[in-house]
Amino acid sequence: MKVLFLHFASETRDAKASRLAKSGAQLIVEEPRWPRFSEVARREKPAAIVIDFSKAPSHALETADYISKAKDTRELELFAMHVFDDRRDLLKERVPKIQVYSERELSAVIAERLPKWEAQRAAAEEAAREERQHRAEERKAAAAASRSQAREKRLALKAASAPESPADPARSESRKPEKGAAKAAVSKRAKPARKPSGKKKKASRPKRAARKTSARKAPAKRKRPARTAPRPKKKK
Repeated sequence: MKVLFLHFASETRDAKASRLAKSGAQLIVEEPRWPRFSEVARREKPAAIVIDFSKAPSHALETADYISKAKDTRELELFAMHVFDDRRDLLKERVPKIQVYSERELSAVIAERLPKWEAQRAAAEEAAREERQHRAEERKAAAAASRSQAREKRLALKAASAPESPADPARSESRKPEKGAAKAAVSKRAKPARKPSGKKKKASRPKRAARKTSARKAPAKRKRPARTAPRPKKKK
């Protein structure tokens, strides 16, 4: 498990960090300067934060107050070491959740609480995984419901735009003409009237010729003889 150790750079900082690391925790050393330590805490996600008050105690107090109220660090365990006696009451009043220990005591406390932090981290990760899975299932169900609604809407629009209802097959079959009758009607309309062929024209010509010959063979009308005697004049 990771533990963030905030201490200004000095000759004793490395020695303190090595002694705290003997507890078994993975120690991350950083100066208590904002926003650097806040970014490190957000990225590394430590199980606890230790603040050393031996250098710049007023600044360390402000840092502890910020960590106890910040969104990313307010749930973490907060420890303080090398706190002067005249600042302990002020520190407890300002930051009630902080735990003050000596360097040796703090190393033992961290070693004792490491299994607890590991169990809490595993439970938190499992809860986060289940939450992500639950949200994914909700999104999947919402997408399926949306697709179903869209499909029902399309079917409703298709049924409304259709001229006949597919639920009444007898009615639709009675309206549909038979295939043979439909083809016959189309063929009658499509075929144009036939023109008289040349054979019929030739057959009609002899009839006309027969009429002419019969007219020629008819006996000629008798002509009246011319009157030679003059007509008598009428008396006045």
